[in-house]
Amino acid sequence: RRPTRLWRCAKRNDAEHKALAIVNVVGSTIARESDGGIYMHAGPEIGVASTKAFISTLTVHTLLGVHLGRMRMLSAGRASEILKSIEGLPKQIDSLLKQNEAIKKSRQNMHRRKTSASSVAATHSLRHSKVRSS
Repeated sequence: RRPTRLWRCAKRNDAEHKALAIVNVVGSTIARESDGGIYMHAGPEIGVASTKAFISTLTVHTLLGVHLGRMRMLSAGRASEILKSIEGLPKQIDSLLKQNEAIKKSRQNMHRRKTSASSVAATHSLRHSKVRSS
C-alpha cells in the first residue's frame, strides 16, 4: 500500500510530467494510474521476489535505455550490439548452469586446500611456540 500512496503523491505534485510504470501485473493500481506502462509479463511471484522477475526488470530497463538512447545519441550499431548481447543471454546462462558440477568440485577443492593450508599454518605455529617455550 505504501508505494501506491507515494505514487499518488508524486503524481499530484508533478502533474505536468508523464509517468511511465514498469510493472508485472497488467491490472495493478500503479499500471492503472500511470500515463503509460511497460508490462514485463514475468508471471506470478510466490512469497518472495523471483529470479525471473529480477531478470525481466533488468531486461526491460536495458531495452528502455536503448530506446531512450536511440532518441538521443546512441548509434544504431551500438544499439544493435546491446540487443544482440541480450539475445545471447539464455545461451550463456545455459552454458553456466551446465558447469554446475565443475563449479561445485572446484569450490570443494578450494575449500580442501584452504583447510589444509590452515592446518599446516596451525602446526607450524604450534611448533614455533614449543621451541620458544623450551
